[in-house]
Amino acid sequence: MDRFFIVFFLVAGLTFGLTACVTQYGDNSLTGGVRVVQIDDLTLEITGTGNRYTSSEVVADHVFLRAAEETLKRGYVYFQVLDENNKTTAQAVTLAPISTGSTSSSSTTKDGVIIHSYTVYEDTTMGQTFTVERATSRIVIRLYGEIISDNPAGNIYSASELLAELGPKYLH
Repeated sequence: MDRFFIVFFLVAGLTFGLTACVTQYGDNSLTGGVRVVQIDDLTLEITGTGNRYTSSEVVADHVFLRAAEETLKRGYVYFQVLDENNKTTAQAVTLAPISTGSTSSSSTTKDGVIIHSYTVYEDTTMGQTFTVERATSRIVIRLYGEIISDNPAGNIYSASELLAELGPKYLH
């Protein structure tokens, strides 16, 4: 088999093998993850993205898990969700065309003259286009040391309870 095809299939296999995994919980990376931006002393924006194999529910869980971790890490007990936005976006991705080529040569002798012949072959495979969907979840939270007695909107969470609920699913 041509060396190019061996290398191509190895690279393609590794690429698809790596992207075929659900986004693991952790900091933002090429395949997704969670990012925290501090707005002020008590307010954080937490954004999570997934790859094409990660559901919007898993991305939202990752964001809430990070909110619980950040709340406890900063010495607070509760957080209130001030704003929440979950969406899935579709993006068309086109792979670059692939050109392959080969050269052959031959030499013959005719009437005492050496004749060299060179042939160059080139093939181009056009790039494929496919759609990639990515889930994104974003929340803005406010940190509290004590619970607010009135929570009619149901948007105040105990960081330790949320960590106990989501931690076993995603922290390995």
